[in-house]
Amino acid sequence: METKSSAQYIASDPAICHGEPTFRALHAPPVADVLEQVESGMAYEAISEEWRYALTRDAIAEAARASHLLPEESDINETEWLQAAAANPAFDFLKDPEEDVYTLSDGEPFYDGG
Repeated sequence: METKSSAQYIASDPAICHGEPTFRALHAPPVADVLEQVESGMAYEAISEEWRYALTRDAIAEAARASHLLPEESDINETEWLQAAAANPAFDFLKDPEEDVYTLSDGEPFYDGG
């Protein structure tokens, strides 16, 4: 059976996952599963952790580019990724008044010296 390589980290093999694209080194998880996590706004680090650190940031980014979620020339830096995550509607619950558990009467603001 022939393995088709579509990228550095992604391959398709008819004997693995019915030929669906998978991450080459693992032959699992299916790329589609990881793309669902990316589309939901999950951070690279969280995705990597979920797959027991077997997927690198580069492998996840390649999958996103290959699926046209990111333009080919895109190289998302950490700040852009954090801004996208902050705008994710999954975190809208933090804007609810009941989530605002701190007030000025709680004391002085914390500064970490940075």
